[in-house]
Amino acid sequence: MVTIVVDRKRIEAEEGMPLLKACLDNGHYVPNLCYLESSERAAACCRLCFVEIEGQDQPVASCCVPVRNGMTVRTDTPPVRQLQTTAFRLLLSVHDVDCKNCPANRQCALQNIAVFLKIGLKPKPFTRRLKEPAIDTVHPCLDYYPNRCVLCGRCVEVCRREGKRSELTFTKRGFNTVVGYFDRPGGVRQDGGQCRACIESCPVGALTLKGGVLDRPGETRKTRPHHGHLSRDLQLRPRLRPIPPEVKMKKVLIGFLIIAVSVALLSGCGYNQLQQLEENVFRGWGDVDSTLQSRAT
Repeated sequence: MVTIVVDRKRIEAEEGMPLLKACLDNGHYVPNLCYLESSERAAACCRLCFVEIEGQDQPVASCCVPVRNGMTVRTDTPPVRQLQTTAFRLLLSVHDVDCKNCPANRQCALQNIAVFLKIGLKPKPFTRRLKEPAIDTVHPCLDYYPNRCVLCGRCVEVCRREGKRSELTFTKRGFNTVVGYFDRPGGVRQDGGQCRACIESCPVGALTLKGGVLDRPGETRKTRPHHGHLSRDLQLRPRLRPIPPEVKMKKVLIGFLIIAVSVALLSGCGYNQLQQLEENVFRGWGDVDSTLQSRAT
């Protein structure tokens, strides 16, 4: 084990391991899409995992840098954030942001990264450029959504490793690049729907079983079994916790109270009127609590 400094904190890591893994294992989140812990070599194609290393002139992709003793690393400098933000917005410029109709909603790596970088899911200042057709249904087991795909290569890598022969690959070039499959004389493996390694590894729900679902009947994205080596990889992304309904309603009431008091002060209301307004709002707060409790019972 060697000692390195990440964001002014000393951590211990195995010498030679990817710097990105060392950061993630020690609670220093670095945005990433293409990294697979079990992969022999880093793809480095998402261009999101930039960090600054003392002694180097410019930020580097942390998935490609081996840990060595005495390194000093910064993950949150302005140049790093600028590179990550630009790369992320470029990804969004070729991404169909339709979260409510996407099976990966609330489990999507893009949503998590957008929250982390504090930017929206709009491609500004870039023009959105989508591919045709929106759904590729040629594969006998899978449906592929090219406008969801971020071309991270995770599905290609795990298919090659799990299936003992590569079934998926990148096809075409430039903005037209998509994930395709090999149409061999012997045909495509028909057990792809049972394996599902490629579906499990996709961070954005671009691959689904025929019928547009990620899961088998009775399963959910949280309860279905993961491949052993993939479950750890999927946990490297931060998860968004759903906001309870009572918290949402109370936030609305607090916002209403602030606006109402501001308007009342501007219109010259007295102290008694302000106190009555506050009582009405908190009475509504109590009604929300009682309603939610009755629903729970």
